Amino acid sequence: MDRSVCDHIRIWHDQVAIQRINPNGETHHWLANPQWIKLHMADTPTHENYLTATGGGREIEIGGFLTADERSNLHYELRQALRRAKASP
Repeated sequence: MDRSVCDHIRIWHDQVAIQRINPNGETHHWLANPQWIKLHMADTPTHENYLTATGGGREIEIGGFLTADERSNLHYELRQALRRAKASP
């Protein structure tokens, strides 16, 4: 059995769903409306390009297990996907 962390991200015009699966099998779910999601990327003492999303009354980390460059690329891709979702009817 694979014991890695995994984030599943799905974006629709009216909802964003993120599921985090931890190495122990525990899962966390987060739902928010793409119209209200804010992405934030910053350097912290422990992570370069630390990526979070705020919406639905919570802030969550995204891709903490990725490299700094991978988080930067993910940030760009998520921004593009959210723009498309917001523009959809």
